[in-house]
Amino acid sequence: SNGGKAESYENVINDFSGNCEGVKPELEKQLRHISTIVPWLLEKELDLALGILTLDIGLDKSGKMWIIEVNSKPGSFDEDSIRKHHLKNLIDYFIYAARRNN
Repeated sequence: SNGGKAESYENVINDFSGNCEGVKPELEKQLRHISTIVPWLLEKELDLALGILTLDIGLDKSGKMWIIEVNSKPGSFDEDSIRKHHLKNLIDYFIYAARRNN
């Protein structure tokens, strides 16, 4: 609603970091932190095993990432590449859960 738009991770990171040394690793560090903390915190606070989450993340002009939305067990995706990645993660999660229960 404020002029943002959906864009791929690669495009955003490459456009934002440009030729500036050290920017891309810092952005990737933020993303790793968010993707590690958010699932852990939600599962802890909700006392649920969420399995697979998707996160919509915005990037402001200063390079700070903002969580826009978190979806648990998303059902479908418009983009083929995201759908394929989701299915691979889902299969990996099922294998992990099956091994954990045995």
